[in-house]
Amino acid sequence: MNMKKLLPMLVLSVVGIASALPSRADDVSGVFTFQGGQFTVLSSSPPGLTNPSRIDNAGDFLVAGADGQPYLIHNGTATPVSLPGPGATFDTSISSNGTILGRYVQFTSTYFLERNGSVTFLPGATGFFQSVNNAGIVVATSFDGQFQQMYDTASGNITNISFPGAKNTVLVAINDNNQILGQAGHTVFIWDAGTFTILPIPANCGPVDMNNSEQVVGDCFNGHFGEGFLYSSGVMTFINFNLNSNTNETDLTGINDSGEVVGVFSDVPEPPASVQLLSGLMLMLGLARVGRKR
Repeated sequence: MNMKKLLPMLVLSVVGIASALPSRADDVSGVFTFQGGQFTVLSSSPPGLTNPSRIDNAGDFLVAGADGQPYLIHNGTATPVSLPGPGATFDTSISSNGTILGRYVQFTSTYFLERNGSVTFLPGATGFFQSVNNAGIVVATSFDGQFQQMYDTASGNITNISFPGAKNTVLVAINDNNQILGQAGHTVFIWDAGTFTILPIPANCGPVDMNNSEQVVGDCFNGHFGEGFLYSSGVMTFINFNLNSNTNETDLTGINDSGEVVGVFSDVPEPPASVQLLSGLMLMLGLARVGRKR
């Protein structure tokens, strides 16, 4: 049969077959905790909870709600984090003892610390705050973006930190030993009282949090999807959330002192059946044409 006549017939057949195949379910995502090799998925109530923060030693962490409200997750129950008044509250981080670092917006933006219902506003913020420890010491980026800082919210003392010889330094997290996790280019390091210790973490991986035992979690990109990692005592362990045997995008956001990890997963979309069949069809036609020429 003439190939020009055969092609439309094959395409119509493929389309018919593809339409008869069951379609893949909508992409799914969710927040989880991970410990001892076991994943626990957070029940999304209220719905739309995303973007988990770090996790404290009680297993509590912050998430963002679909309504724009931050929620504290305690024993699987979501409680709104809010301040009195007409302003809006945004979650930022949480320390190992449950001290919340947040941002309150009412015409202007003001950072605050909240612990057991007691709120301390930080009107003298020197930059953008990323992480806080139990002593109220934060890591921050100066408002002009030129400096990475360790800022003591109690004394007001500021320490500028820059990795030697690097053009850009990013400070990620601080633990209760005042050790700071950071990154300069592809170099991941721990800063401790002026001393930098380089961690042998692959260049395709970035750190996000560190506990008091210097265990580090973060994310890697393997060329197709993201996967989480745990670095502990020189050993890299990759953490991948799998749902119904499907590989999922896995992003870790925090680790506490017991090694409990919090993160989020989402589906890695696969090509629709029709696309896969058409790709196979075109390959077959290409081979047929080569054979015909031969």
